[in-house]
Amino acid sequence: FGAGVARLAAQRGAADPHDHILLAASAAMSEPVVEPIADASAAPAAPSGEEPKKARGKPKDPNAPPKPKNAFQRVTGEARAKIKAEKPELAMDLKGMAMALKEVWEATPQEEKDKMTAEYEKEMEIWRPKWAAYKATPGYKEFFELKQDWIDGRTKKKLIKKFAKEAPKRPKSGYMIFAGEIRERVADEVAKAGGGMGDIGKKISEEWSALSEAKKAEYGLQSARSKEVYDVEFAKYRLTDSFREFMDEKAKLESKQQQKKLMRTKLADAPKKPPGAFALFRAEVMPSITAETKGLSTGDLAKKVSALWKDVPEDKKATYQKAADEYKAVYDKQMLEFRRNKSYTAFLKERMKVKQRENKLLNLRDAPKKPKSVFALYAERHKTEVQPGKGAGKGTSALKDKFSQATQEEKEELERRQKELKEKYAEEVRSFKESERYKNFEKTEAAPP
Repeated sequence: FGAGVARLAAQRGAADPHDHILLAASAAMSEPVVEPIADASAAPAAPSGEEPKKARGKPKDPNAPPKPKNAFQRVTGEARAKIKAEKPELAMDLKGMAMALKEVWEATPQEEKDKMTAEYEKEMEIWRPKWAAYKATPGYKEFFELKQDWIDGRTKKKLIKKFAKEAPKRPKSGYMIFAGEIRERVADEVAKAGGGMGDIGKKISEEWSALSEAKKAEYGLQSARSKEVYDVEFAKYRLTDSFREFMDEKAKLESKQQQKKLMRTKLADAPKKPPGAFALFRAEVMPSITAETKGLSTGDLAKKVSALWKDVPEDKKATYQKAADEYKAVYDKQMLEFRRNKSYTAFLKERMKVKQRENKLLNLRDAPKKPKSVFALYAERHKTEVQPGKGAGKGTSALKDKFSQATQEEKEELERRQKELKEKYAEEVRSFKESERYKNFEKTEAAPP
């Protein structure tokens, strides 16, 4: 018991006060629901002298000690290159490649597999302490955040995919329309030349670059027409229960991920939670169990430890519990001291911002929208009369010039309209404050941090 405790110890070291909230809600919820559509004729560029492209796929830690390969990885790793050379068409056929590798593995003699497995176990005994030491370094913590951001992104994509079935399909850019037209031909040409999936994208990009600007503009026009239809369909979709459910789930997921990230990054120096009685027992017996039952899965190891714990006499369990209580007393004292630090106060403030944002997104999404200004009403009426764009003589700048020259009669008419809209907005706000969602908002807002 004493050895287990010591081992674990060494590892630890004047208006309505809510009116401003309603008005601010639209700002918190104004973020785009769907990623903005790229320029209709835009294509991936291959810039020179600029920052390298963001790496795709699961992040890999170049500083981590290389993990030994097991028997299956050794056999299939050597076979993959050979299969690609003999059957280049499988380079782009993931299912076909998997079946070919499976056949190679099944054809490998059992004696050879056992030999490689024994070598793997010896290499793992050397690797495990190296890995444990590396996990304590700042480099690992930095990589862990990078990897966790990637995992969070994948989780969010799964949520979007889940609800995308009922949402209108986003229109393709001009480049993607072009790529869809030639992909099959290009894929066939690349396969015959022995290339891979990456070569397909490269060749499509090259052919796009060779197109005339007039031809690119044609594809851009196709994309623009598709977007007009999409905007109408998406406006209808925003009114559905499916969209509301998606937005609620998205807000909850983002808040959960952000709070966990704050806890990892802002509470890194916080005292570690103390072990319970069972954890102390597990730390003591795990080394001997691991040595006796090599190759046992994590789940089976947990079951074995739990079974052993059931057989521990009550007086021995009381000894473990006493030690756990002592750890807890030390932890409570350390935590009390830690909560006096500025870093903990900063963490609480940042977490509160995340929670408040979630509360607004969940409960103020249906809040009435503040009516437009007189100029905004004028701009909505005359926006088709000016050249779109930014700068002098275009867009908002041109509309401001037109507004300064508008007749007094039109301005007064717009002022009367805005007054009506304000009165309607005030009535809608009063009604919204009686809703269940607003009551939930107030309740959550008043809850302690």
